[in-house]
Amino acid sequence: MRSIIILSLLVAGPVQAERDAELDALLGDAEASTQDEKAQKKNLEPLFVIPIQPIWNSVEPDVVEEAFKHIAGVLKEDAGFKVRLFRQKGRLERGADPSARVAKKYFKEMAYAETLLKLNKPGKALRAAKPVLRKMWQNARHIRGSDTYCRCLAVMGEAHLRMGQKKQAQVRVDELVTRCDGAFLNTTALKYSQRFNDMLKGRSAALEDDRSASLTIHADLPKAQILLNGRPLGEAPLTITDLPKGRHLIGVVKRDHRAWGATPVLKPGEDLELRATVTRGLEDKGLRSMYGTLRDNRIDRDVMRQATQMLRRKGGGATLGILGVLGRDGQKIRMTLFGFNREGRALRLKQADFGQDFLTVNLAMMGVAEKLAELKSSGGRSLVAGEPLISGLRKGSWSPKKRRWVSMRDDRRAVDAAAASSAEARPRGPLARRKGKGEKAEAPEGLDRIERAAPAKKKTSQPADPVADAKEAAERKQAAQRRQAAKLAASQKAAAEQVKRDEAEARKKEATALQAKLRRDAEAKARAEASAKRWALWRARLGRFLSPVSWREQQPSLRLVGLRISQELDSSGGVGNLDVGLAHRMPSVFARTHWRYGLVLGLSTSQPDFTSTDRWNRLEFPFLEVTRDSEDLAEGFRHEGGIATRAGLELGLDRALGSWPLRLRLVGAIGAVARESTLIHEQYVLEDGERVRNTGVDLRSSDPFTWAGVYWSGSLGLEYVEGRHRGVLDVQWMDTILRTVESFGTVEFPGELNAKVLLGLGYWTSF
Repeated sequence: MRSIIILSLLVAGPVQAERDAELDALLGDAEASTQDEKAQKKNLEPLFVIPIQPIWNSVEPDVVEEAFKHIAGVLKEDAGFKVRLFRQKGRLERGADPSARVAKKYFKEMAYAETLLKLNKPGKALRAAKPVLRKMWQNARHIRGSDTYCRCLAVMGEAHLRMGQKKQAQVRVDELVTRCDGAFLNTTALKYSQRFNDMLKGRSAALEDDRSASLTIHADLPKAQILLNGRPLGEAPLTITDLPKGRHLIGVVKRDHRAWGATPVLKPGEDLELRATVTRGLEDKGLRSMYGTLRDNRIDRDVMRQATQMLRRKGGGATLGILGVLGRDGQKIRMTLFGFNREGRALRLKQADFGQDFLTVNLAMMGVAEKLAELKSSGGRSLVAGEPLISGLRKGSWSPKKRRWVSMRDDRRAVDAAAASSAEARPRGPLARRKGKGEKAEAPEGLDRIERAAPAKKKTSQPADPVADAKEAAERKQAAQRRQAAKLAASQKAAAEQVKRDEAEARKKEATALQAKLRRDAEAKARAEASAKRWALWRARLGRFLSPVSWREQQPSLRLVGLRISQELDSSGGVGNLDVGLAHRMPSVFARTHWRYGLVLGLSTSQPDFTSTDRWNRLEFPFLEVTRDSEDLAEGFRHEGGIATRAGLELGLDRALGSWPLRLRLVGAIGAVARESTLIHEQYVLEDGERVRNTGVDLRSSDPFTWAGVYWSGSLGLEYVEGRHRGVLDVQWMDTILRTVESFGTVEFPGELNAKVLLGLGYWTSF
């Protein structure tokens, strides 16, 4: 026995050694292949990929994702690229999606309204619920559930009913029946009145056939959720059928994007199509514009500029990038890929077709690696603006899914169907009826607490008679037809009466409007006559002071231009004014006079050389000690000015003096004046306490400045008229006020100037 064991050990030893050597070789190969794969992964070149866009939304989102997976696999295995996909996010600011906060607020407000209704305060409950409903209409995109909306409609209907407002209650009940499914009652413990339940059941039957509208909603991004009246229905695009007429709450929601909302009013039989925009929440406008251009089967320099910027900012270590589009053409998928680098160069990589099974993606991607290498080495070529992505592609879109709208009326149908099936399945015969006495048809699970099962009709114990049943059915049909005919006749009669009433009301309104117009015209005529009488009375009283109409019609209106030279009376020669005027003269209604208005421009001089002294002020506290110690010396400021310019408006009257060619002329003017001035501090000699002229010694002077102010004047004179020519001799009084100026630090020089009287001579002519 021992020899057998020893022999077996000797034989088994070499075999086990061979197996261990084979296992070590396999482990070494596996480790080498793993290291090769790791090295290969390290050597993969990064490639930045912008998400592939479906042209005209003609390709489903699932197909786009599957196509990208196959394209990424081919780029990794055959071309040696590590795909780095750009993930766009809305990056909404904090608080930009207030749906949770809004839902919590509305829930609290509706709980308060229901509490008021429990306390039998329908008026206050209605005032508390109305703002909630109004805010829901204004913020449809933030509504994420139908419970609060339906509770608001129910509370308002119950409150209107308790207040005796049946029509308003019926409006809210109609909205509740057609917009809600009864599940909202699980969130409230409020018990509604029997009248409200009866109205709810009656309106459910009355609105049975009023659901002929449909609504189709598209979104500019895939997998956007659609909510109708707060109830989630599915992803866009979606067609909702069997919708009732009226206003609906619509919201389109996508994560990390701004929600979109609308409140359209549907009409019976209308097929409305809406397009939601949820890309407002993307990072910037350039990204939205780029996606929109690609989906329109276009590409331009703006797209490539945006793609290059994205590659530089978010491409990491990638030097190349890819963007592309997919379009459906019948049963095949058409693809176009573009490559670009960091320098802004672009190159069309591939345009190919493949089937929906993606078996030919590898063949479609042949040559892409060589084109990428060419782009990396040579830089590629610049993209031509407006180049189509896929030529010959017919515009289309993948058809939206359809979903039927379900509301309380459908719950009512389900209850009636369950009651009918239960009645048919009930056993026949007196004994069976006694055994089944007291049984009722129960409503299906999940229905609201407002709708109840309709009671089953009692069955008679008489045997069925087919002839009698057919006769009874025919009588019922005829009775229904008679009722329908009577109803139609009554509606036609009511419509005709309504037309007559409308015509009578229109005629009454026209007669009332005509009477009002005649009354207004008579009142206006009476006011005009009274005004004419008052004016005639005043003309009779003041006739001698007014100009006759015939005289005013004979007098012409003239345009005059003139020149006037004036000399100041209390000064030496050369001190005066030179004026140029433009005026319009016309007859006036007062005492056969003519009045004129116009523009006057003038110059005022002090001396012929325009540099003499025309104003000075004595200082009570001299600056120099010599002046203070002497009684024969004084100090003061004097003003030296050049020509003063004036511009103003004038208004005047003139009247003839009998039959002579002389007219009495009265003119007034007001305007602005400016003078180039200098203030000089001087020391001068006093004689008997008065300043001796031409004895001043200049101590210091200010910088030249423009001294501005206002002036007004009035003149009275005689005007000699000879045809078109007019000579004027008048006396003018003029006063000027200049602003107070400050000079030499803190010394103020008052700006008031004394009035002066001038004697003038002028010439005017008409043109």
